[in-house]
Order: sequence, then structure tokens, then C-alpha cells
Amino acid sequence: YSGILGRLDYDGSNDTVILPDAPNIMSIAVNTEYLTEQSDLITTVTNNVDGGVNEGGSWSWTVKIENRGLLEATFHSDTILYINLPESGVTFDSASISATYGVLNTENLNSNLNTDFHYYSLSVDDPVTIAGGGYIEVTIDATATSAGSITIPADGGILVADEDNYIPEYDENNNSATDTVYVNASPTDISLSSSSVDENSDSGTVVGSLSSTDIDSDSFTYSLVPGEGDSGNSYFAIDG
Repeated sequence: YSGILGRLDYDGSNDTVILPDAPNIMSIAVNTEYLTEQSDLITTVTNNVDGGVNEGGSWSWTVKIENRGLLEATFHSDTILYINLPESGVTFDSASISATYGVLNTENLNSNLNTDFHYYSLSVDDPVTIAGGGYIEVTIDATATSAGSITIPADGGILVADEDNYIPEYDENNNSATDTVYVNASPTDISLSSSSVDENSDSGTVVGSLSSTDIDSDSFTYSLVPGEGDSGNSYFAIDG
């Protein structure tokens, strides 16, 4: 059966739409939670390390630009996304468009990571259209060079899709986002209170106590590792 759908109420509710020329034949339940009569660009940013890494560790940020409106959003000659990047504590290894859905003319997308001037931009020279329900995902790979917190965008900059508001939207204020990764400092020192034990001591005799220095942690895990000097590892155990 085909027919003309009655008008939806765009109020964020779950509505039932009746086909007007056959009201007793069919009804369709429509979830309108994210649907508006206009385009509506939503920008989100997430990381893949639950917000934390050790010093020297690497992670990826995923920036998603999603059109949650019913009306398509077309960029003509615009900067779709601009991100100020931190200048210290991190190196940015790469950035690329990692996924698209419902996007027309993806070949017109320009992905640009500029590590000299510390920014990432996604722009178009010719039209690109994001259909309702469509999205673009960008992945930015980073490595921590020192302890602290690393946030994008940096220095109060704005991570935003359609910063110049070329696209008529349902809500112009929901297309910016921010995310922080916390970098744990490596321990700066490890010590053993005693490094000798009397010959023929009983099994289980305590040799000494281990301690470490770390500016942001007081909980440590120790292990006997393979490598140079490991021939006696089997004679010792770490307890605690």
C-alpha cells in the first residue's frame, strides 16, 4: 500500500502516523526524538582510552558531525569543522576522515592536519551534502609527550560544525563539543630498602621493601622481569 503520510508533530515524542486515505488499514510508529523540520548539526568528540593514558601513550579522538534533522545540510565553500590543537604535551600523528554515512560528494571533503600552526580543519571547495541522519567521522591520532591534561579544542577555541552558520538549523548552539585525556606521569624513582640477605636464610625471609616516587599516584605494581640479571628471579618473590 502507498499513500500520503499525515503531518508529524516534531515535539520530541513518539508519534503514530495514520495514512489519511486508509485510516483503518495501516499506521506507522515514528520515533521523532532526533527529528526536526530543519537540518540540525550535532558535533560530538570521544576518545578511545576512557579519558586516560600513561606518559608516552597514544590514543585517538573521534569527532562526529551528525545531521539529526530531516532536512539535508549542504556546504558549498565552507569550513565544516575547525579545531584548535594543543601546542605542548602532545604530538599529533595523523588525522583523516574515518567514516561517512548519507554524505553526497565525499570526494569534495578536504581533511587538513596542520602541526606547524596547531589546528585541524575539514572544509569543502565544492558542495557536500549531509542527508538527514547522515554523518561524517574524523579520527585524530595523538601521543602524549608529558604528564597533564590534553583537551581539544585548545585555548578556549571552538570545535564546531558550520561555525559561520551557513546552514539553517533547528538549534545553532548544539554543534560544539570538547574532550580531555589525562596523562599519568611515569614514576621518577624506585628504591629497595635492602639489597642483601644472609646466606642460608630460611625461605620467606624478607630482603627489603620496595618504594616508588610518582607525583600523581601512590599505588604501584612491581614484577620480576626477564632480561640481563634475571638468572636469580626464581629465588625471589614480590609479596604485597
